[in-house]
Amino acid sequence: MKFLKEQSVARAGLVAGTYMVLSGSYIIVSSMYAEELARSVENLAHIETIKGILFVLITGIFLFIFTENQFRRAVRQQKVQQEQRFALLKSEQRAIAVLYASALAHDASNMLAAVGMGLELLRQKGPLTDGQVQSLDAVKSAIVQLGAINQRLIGGDRRATNAVATTVGIHDQIMQAIGFVRMHDHLRTKHLTVDCQKDFTVTIDPLMLQQAMVNLILNAGEATSALGKIKVVIQEERSRGVIEVHDDGPGIAEEMQAALFQPMQSSKPGGHGLGLVAVKGFVELCKGEIAVTTSPMGGACFRLSLPLK
Repeated sequence: MKFLKEQSVARAGLVAGTYMVLSGSYIIVSSMYAEELARSVENLAHIETIKGILFVLITGIFLFIFTENQFRRAVRQQKVQQEQRFALLKSEQRAIAVLYASALAHDASNMLAAVGMGLELLRQKGPLTDGQVQSLDAVKSAIVQLGAINQRLIGGDRRATNAVATTVGIHDQIMQAIGFVRMHDHLRTKHLTVDCQKDFTVTIDPLMLQQAMVNLILNAGEATSALGKIKVVIQEERSRGVIEVHDDGPGIAEEMQAALFQPMQSSKPGGHGLGLVAVKGFVELCKGEIAVTTSPMGGACFRLSLPLK
């Protein structure tokens, strides 16, 4: 602050000194020429009048230029300060949101632990059929996945850096994701198929991959009718792994497709679009690409293209 004050004083002194030197030089030089050109006292007075008018005019021009420059500079500084205040406000809001999300995730983890204990007690209560055991295992696996998600939320902004990259087969991961949500209300009565034309392996975080697939499959299920069809296609194209999720729903209008991966943008009534934002974040983290087109089945097709290396 002291340095800025001294710098301002120095600049003001430089401007004032330059003005005095130029003004004094003008007065002295113009007076000498006036004496040489004047033929009478009246003529000298006329020349002095013209000289004064020129002095005022030139001084006014320089003063206008200097003042306008200062105003422009002040406006720029004010704009920069406003942007800094806005950035600070957004940063504070983000920090509060992360803290609030971490607190909610902590509470959710406690509830999941209680649910897990209830499942174990249910398993020990008596003999269960194979179908019941499979259902309990699926629920337990889903609880483990939710616990891992909550731990990342508790970690806040470190979620992405906490991702554990593992070489996995895409088909197995997609089947696990389907197993987690197969009995969801949006999928229970739907005809869901997986067409693995060519399986491929990638080095990614399995949890993030499964989250992305769960979001896409649930979105497809929500878009279709009660007996709708969903198809997941796995293939390899030009040294890239491709995953497509098709449905036979109403599809997505072209004007909606461009903004579909932005927060609070959704083609569903009451939707927030956060699931697709998470999917896009996962794909970008993998240095892949995501696009939405019209499916041959009549609905939407979400296409993920992932680098194999």
